Amino acid sequence: MKVESCVAQEKEGMDSNSKAMCFVTHQAIFNAVRCGDLEGLKQQLKNKGAEGVSEVMSMQNDAGETILYIAAEIGLREVFSFLLGLCDMEVLKIRAKSDLNPLHVAAKGGHLGRFPLIDFLVLLFH
Repeated sequence: MKVESCVAQEKEGMDSNSKAMCFVTHQAIFNAVRCGDLEGLKQQLKNKGAEGVSEVMSMQNDAGETILYIAAEIGLREVFSFLLGLCDMEVLKIRAKSDLNPLHVAAKGGHLGRFPLIDFLVLLFH
């Protein structure tokens, strides 16, 4: 059985039960990141497939923040590193309503030096 993405289902006219289930799933992923629950996050992403994981990485909350942004803002090194391995350059460029992307947030939060990869990426993008 192929699992369709929430975005694809929305385009096709998703019923209210499916929309509610997508919302709950997305909330669970955002909550796992906020709590620093790497194992819970991995479990949530386990059955999503490449397209589903890509969709999750691009999801934004009401403030326009991605899960990578949230991990950078809180300073969750393991979660951030895990998520960084799942995202592409487009996800790195997604700016929240604050007009900052995850790399800006990591630098602003004083996480330079704590995340060697962030140090490299900040230099690369500036």
